[in-house]
Amino acid sequence: MRPGLSRAVPMGILGFLIGMVILVAIRGLQGLQPLMDPQLAIILGTILAAGFFVYGMGALDPRMNQHAHEPEEGEEAHAMVVAEESVEEPAPPGQILGGYLWQLSTIVVLLLIGILVFALLPEGPALRTVHQEGANVSAVGYVPITIGAETYYISQLTALLGFIIFMFVSLAVVAGGLGMVFFGLNQGVKVVKDTAHTPLEAEPLEAASTSEGGLIRWLGVAVAAVAGFAIIDFIIGAPITNEFATVSFFLAAGCVFAVAFVLVGAVIRFVAAQRWAWLVRALIILGVAGLILGPVTFAVVWFMLSGLSVVAAAIFSLIVLATLVFTGLIVGMVYAVVVGILIPLFYFLLIGLIVPFAPPLLFGISAGNALLIAAIILRPKFIVHWIAYGAAWTAKQLRRLPGALQ
Repeated sequence: MRPGLSRAVPMGILGFLIGMVILVAIRGLQGLQPLMDPQLAIILGTILAAGFFVYGMGALDPRMNQHAHEPEEGEEAHAMVVAEESVEEPAPPGQILGGYLWQLSTIVVLLLIGILVFALLPEGPALRTVHQEGANVSAVGYVPITIGAETYYISQLTALLGFIIFMFVSLAVVAGGLGMVFFGLNQGVKVVKDTAHTPLEAEPLEAASTSEGGLIRWLGVAVAAVAGFAIIDFIIGAPITNEFATVSFFLAAGCVFAVAFVLVGAVIRFVAAQRWAWLVRALIILGVAGLILGPVTFAVVWFMLSGLSVVAAAIFSLIVLATLVFTGLIVGMVYAVVVGILIPLFYFLLIGLIVPFAPPLLFGISAGNALLIAAIILRPKFIVHWIAYGAAWTAKQLRRLPGALQ
């Protein structure tokens, strides 16, 4: 993951864009019109682009200037010394993430250049979808942006570049955040194996034994989560959207999802222990799981919790979280809190800003991502185990199906 062209190319483009932004800022502070002067922009942008490109190639990186060691004392001055083979240490997570992001950005830049060359071919193949018959299909349009009382016009190409930059920044934040979480969890694996099981290591439906002090600590975590969401509500105000009255709604939704999974797990345990025909047990489990996790949960969340006030949502969440704590389902309590934090992140930022889904569908997709990511963060081994178990069970039932249908 050393510097090279994969980092230098996007860094050079980024330097050119930064030069243009600096020029606009300087001319704006001086009150000069127009804000963009192409001749000055090319000069300043080219200077910064060259500097960023050289930096991207690794001119300031000591790893790009490594040499074999000098001859030892007593050897000839020009004797060739073979450097000892050294095992290269694994790169840190941040360096690996940065290396892949630079590679992806370089590939995107090359694709855009290829599309641009294809679009500018004289009399080349093109699909005309313009209102004016003689319009140029390779021309770049402008988009009006109103800031205060002023209206600015930026090219669609600039808007596209801005969206690409935002896409890679959001990718770095999300992927980097998840990567750091998993890396941090992995660092303590060896330590955890040598200690007794903690409440978070117990099975999700297994009541973990904990001391009175432990119960008080977990209850404090639940109270802090409820209070944190309530404070955000009082700062932002209500309603936050046309569909949701409070931010605390998302924590309440996480509580409902956690309780729904507990109910489904209890049904699976009960039905699996019976001596009924396998097809009957399979139909009951799939039917109950689909009913609880589908229409019932969505109806409760969307039609009942979405209109609750801050106080009502806080009381509901606190009751559910406290019940999970005192019944020993610590994993369920933590899972509800993590889901409550992830759902608004997906709804407003990670999905809502990128794909304009309708609110019900957007909430469903956001909740699905939050439920899966929270499960992977808290119990990765448990998820892998049950995916393997589910695949094996499905394959077994499919092999039985021809005989059952005869």
